[in-house]
Amino acid sequence: MPGRKRVPNPHDAFFRRVLSDLPVAAEFLRHYLPPAVSAALDLTTVQLEETSFTDHKLRQHAADLLFHVRLAKEGEAYILVLLEHKSAPDERVALQVLRYAVLKWDRLSLPLPLILPVVVYHGAIPWRIGRKLGGLFGKLYHEKIWRRYLPDFEYHLCDLSKFDDNELQGGEGLGAVLKLLKHVFRPDLKETLPEVILDTAVALSEVKATERLETMAVYLGEAGKVSEDAFEEALFKASNAGGLMETFLERLGRRLNPIAVEAATKEAMERGMERGMEQAVLEMTVALLKRKLGKLNKRSMNKIQQLPITELKQLGMDLLDFQSRADLDQWLEQQAQHTEHKD
Repeated sequence: MPGRKRVPNPHDAFFRRVLSDLPVAAEFLRHYLPPAVSAALDLTTVQLEETSFTDHKLRQHAADLLFHVRLAKEGEAYILVLLEHKSAPDERVALQVLRYAVLKWDRLSLPLPLILPVVVYHGAIPWRIGRKLGGLFGKLYHEKIWRRYLPDFEYHLCDLSKFDDNELQGGEGLGAVLKLLKHVFRPDLKETLPEVILDTAVALSEVKATERLETMAVYLGEAGKVSEDAFEEALFKASNAGGLMETFLERLGRRLNPIAVEAATKEAMERGMERGMEQAVLEMTVALLKRKLGKLNKRSMNKIQQLPITELKQLGMDLLDFQSRADLDQWLEQQAQHTEHKD
């Protein structure tokens, strides 16, 4: 059997997972858009739109996040949010924004609504390049005779490297998420992680904090940034500084080794605990699915319970990208077809 497929882009998956929670998305737009822009939006109407577009050649283009929102006075708008996670700024991100916007506009009736592009950058090197699409045309953009023929717009940049940690704010645990993204490429990540954990535990209810911390742990493990022992140590440090959070964080650390299900499973098998670990992985995967999608129907539960542990672990990674129960049903159907072809 082939090895377990890794999450191809854990940075995008983590960002999408967190901001798919609409209260978190509203907090982000409230705090990190220009004040005049956020004031012109009715953030109580934020809705998540589909983020995969098919062009005329049937090619898929997956945008990070696309939100629909009503304007405060009249009308509607879309907000396209992309996470730029390359180690250095990329001028061509403006073309990526344009591609997604045109694909969306092509599906809409006239008059076209505003699409506000937002790029969230969390690389270690500050973003010092221009943000206008027209700038990609070089000298042509500065020659008056040609400029009228060139497409142009400016995207809003949220460069996390330019914020002090105490400036990264937002309810629903957003500040802690952005602090983690800011430091994930930096050498001080391990020193910052206990603060991120404690901030998350303080900001959210125990149920939501547990889910968020589990997601963070999987993200850091998939990104190869924090070892299993380092995350456990960060949990311990956070619990020592946490006051009322101490009991919760200690309990979370004991209950779950959250960094790498695969590594924990391998160790359990070596100790002759295959069946017990399989049950633990099943229970954790089902719990994450319920938090993501709500109550599961009996048919889906039966299929999940019949999955071998390698596929359960894969499901635990892939569910980060699920938007609805239809995504789960499609995933289970694909697994069944794969098994039939193997047999």
